[in-house]
Amino acid sequence: MAFSDPGLQAYHAGPHADGLAQALDSDPGVELAVVTLGGDGLMWQMRGQAPQHLASYAVPKVIDTTGAGDTFHAALAYAWAEGQVALDALRFASAAAALKCTQPHGILGAPHRDEVWAFLAAQA
Repeated sequence: MAFSDPGLQAYHAGPHADGLAQALDSDPGVELAVVTLGGDGLMWQMRGQAPQHLASYAVPKVIDTTGAGDTFHAALAYAWAEGQVALDALRFASAAAALKCTQPHGILGAPHRDEVWAFLAAQA
């Protein structure tokens, strides 16, 4: 279950960790809860584990953040469906959203998966 910061606050007003815990408790089928925090990265929690923070990726210049959330959600679904473990899927999605922010035209500026993989390889 993935939320934007305002989405999680609408779901559960209060600390992010409490909202993630409530999301996990609300449905036994949910194994991962995430809240995106823009330039502050994201907070995530797997069922039975403590919440964790993942920093955002630095990009040379932010041009347009429109569509970054959609890019994140699509990339997370792609990575999860591909069988990536949670942390790798979150890194992939976070990188995709960061790259989207370097391009204009909203969601039309979303990167191709090969661009995301190249970006992640350069970060290592």
